[in-house]
Amino acid sequence: MLGVSPTTPVDAVLYVAPGGVCGGVSPCYDNVPTAVAAAQPGDLLKMAGGVYTGVYNDPAHNTEHFTATQMVILDKSLTIHGGYSLADWDTPDPLANPTILDAQHQGRVLYVLNDAHVTLTGLRLANGNSGGLGGIFYTWNGLTAHVGGGIYATNATLSIDQSEIADNVAPLNPTYGAANLGGGVYASNVQMTLTHSQIRNNRGDCTAGIYLQGADFSQISGNTFDNNQATGGNCYTGGGLTAQGNGTRVEGNTFTDNRSYGGGALATYDDVVVANNIITGNAAIYGGGIHIERGSPTIVGNIITGNTASQSGGGISVFPGGGQPLLLNNIVADNQSTYAGAWHLGGASGILLFDRSAYLAHNTIARNSGPDSASAAIFVVGRAAGGSTVTLHNTILVDHAVGISLTSNITAVIDSILWHNTPITISQEVTPTVIITNQVYGDPAFAPDGYHLTIHSAALDQGVERGFDRDIDGDLRPAGSAPDLGADELPGALAINYPNGAPGSFFTLTGGDFPMNTEVAIFANGTSLGSVMSDGAGLWTAVLDTTNADTGLYQVTAIANRSATVTLTLNTDAPLRPQEGDGPIVTVPPGIAWQEFLFLPIVR
Repeated sequence: MLGVSPTTPVDAVLYVAPGGVCGGVSPCYDNVPTAVAAAQPGDLLKMAGGVYTGVYNDPAHNTEHFTATQMVILDKSLTIHGGYSLADWDTPDPLANPTILDAQHQGRVLYVLNDAHVTLTGLRLANGNSGGLGGIFYTWNGLTAHVGGGIYATNATLSIDQSEIADNVAPLNPTYGAANLGGGVYASNVQMTLTHSQIRNNRGDCTAGIYLQGADFSQISGNTFDNNQATGGNCYTGGGLTAQGNGTRVEGNTFTDNRSYGGGALATYDDVVVANNIITGNAAIYGGGIHIERGSPTIVGNIITGNTASQSGGGISVFPGGGQPLLLNNIVADNQSTYAGAWHLGGASGILLFDRSAYLAHNTIARNSGPDSASAAIFVVGRAAGGSTVTLHNTILVDHAVGISLTSNITAVIDSILWHNTPITISQEVTPTVIITNQVYGDPAFAPDGYHLTIHSAALDQGVERGFDRDIDGDLRPAGSAPDLGADELPGALAINYPNGAPGSFFTLTGGDFPMNTEVAIFANGTSLGSVMSDGAGLWTAVLDTTNADTGLYQVTAIANRSATVTLTLNTDAPLRPQEGDGPIVTVPPGIAWQEFLFLPIVR
């Protein structure tokens, strides 16, 4: 964890340290509940490093189906920062001064409620247990579930940063229909912001890490979810995270070694955005990486690799529930389904789409595997009356026993797809309707990472414009005459040996990843300077002569299907650069420089 720099305005500061010894600052408390009781809404609690223990029951918060046994009740708006030392109450360092709230499996760590706005930073919340404490009562079957082992939060706003939620438990419930959710966190009707934190080693009946319900516009970003194990059955909730809530964003996280029944890493409900996550080494019955239930989530820019489904959907499973998911710019590779048999949902090594319309664009689906020759990278199952439509645009689908398998009541619209090393591209029953155009066959020529394209790829410039102008890395699309297939858009590479120099300088331009043996046009601020030829590897060099050029800013662009741009500044105060490289000389004429301006605010 990083050092914490609290910036939230506070009304007063209270101090907490083991033994009530705070090194001379006051007011000083030896435990968090006493400090919280003394605090007023808006106050800041600073906690010294140490291990804090002890739970208590508050009868005033007990109900028929909920028992308030926990370390701390937060029913007012407070900020709590950990990581301080007795010698320095100004600069926290959670790594040097770990601040641990340890419930010792005697109850929950925190109970947050009452419209409180709570901010937690630099804490370790550990060893909570919701066994016997309730939290959800199911009216349809009269059963109580025991949820939120580490944190139980309801009707509140909760922000957690640079913290750790670890080793908490929502125990297995042997009674079907009363799933114990959220080993780490159960949050209902809570807007939650979780950033730069670790969620690890939690256990749950269903969702071992964090379960968000009705958590509209929550933000889960920059966290690590590791080894959260949900071992209950028939729970289509994620091992690391379940996100229910429109407008919620799950972005830039890493999910590894998590496990559940549906969605080893995470499960989504509602219109959630899942973007730019690394999802690897997780496992589930369905959806080794991601499981999608209801809603129209956007799954964009994720690397989903090395996950396992023991039934179907090694990378992703999508189940009935209404709405149309969008899968864009994802890598779904090296996942597996281990199921071999005749089960109607079995065998999707990459993506399972079950009775659900979906739109997939610019995805790279590669090297997913199953136990037999019938295992398909994408398995589309249609049983509902009226069927569903699955659309794939600008796809790479390579190295599978079967590419796409289609059952009844399905319409598949496939436009622009690269096949390679896939003996059966499409397997279908009699009833599905398949419309396929622009099929390309050839080697994707991936880089060593297994998904970035190289200049030899058959996917280059083979796509159709669909309005998606960025690739998985944020590079502009298209870089060439048409979009590349798959998640990656290969840009031309262009380098210049100096970013600035005096007029009269010579600069060496070096290009790479351009079409082989092709004329490359060079421009400065939109003016043609001439052209050079790339070699058999797509490489080229040129020398830029600025003898007659004016001072100012220049954007130098090279174009040959691929394009790339570098920026150069000519300034009389900069060194005069002698010619250092070889290659054709292109000359910058006078009168085309852009001037750099400093815009000052207008004062009235």
